[in-house]
Formats: sequence, structure tokens, C-alpha cells
Amino acid sequence: MLALERSPNLNGRANIMGHASELLPSIERNDDELAYHLMLILEEKWLVGVYVRISGQFLLERLTKDGHDFIDATRDRGIWDKAKSRASDAGGATLGFVWEIAKTLIRNEITKHIGPLLP
Repeated sequence: MLALERSPNLNGRANIMGHASELLPSIERNDDELAYHLMLILEEKWLVGVYVRISGQFLLERLTKDGHDFIDATRDRGIWDKAKSRASDAGGATLGFVWEIAKTLIRNEITKHIGPLLP
């Protein structure tokens, strides 16, 4: 997701099209694995775009508000690693579940520093 956030073409004014490995060249995975994960990101509605099955390409427009929130919640490597570990321990390492755990971890850190949050 961070690689997508840094793409200047995903600003809502331009579309980018290509195979997953072309869109995410800095991530060292094969195209099928990257495509699968991009499909999951589209299903979570963290990214506006479509997968064109015939060509195997993605047409991506922009990150959604939820996509940006996911990136913000998991930007810290320590938070991301803790969230993945806790999700795995609980037997539910889905992206959405890891995100929920990451948000809880962040809330806990904020509470430690400034006190309880208002409901």
C-alpha cells in the first residue's frame, strides 16, 4: 500500500494501467502474488480501480479514504509487525483484521501518552 501511496499518478486526476509487477516494481514478488494482493486491496475498497481479467492488468485511479487510513495505521513497522503477530496468534490474519488490531494498538499508545480518549 505504501508503494501505491507514493505514486504521483494516483491523485484522482489520472489513471495508471499495468500488470501488478509494473505498478509495484519496488516490491520483490512475482506478478501473480502481487496481482492477488491488489485484488484483495480492491475488494477491501482501499483503492479505486478495476482488474481487467482478459489482459491481466489493473486500471488504478486513487487510494480511498480507507486506503489512506490503513496506510496511516500500519506505517510504523513495529505496529504492523505486532498487529500481524497478534492476528496470526488469534488465527485470523486477514488484512481487515490486522488493520483493526493496528488501530487498537495505536489507540493504546495514544492513551498512554495523553490519557483516555473521549467516546
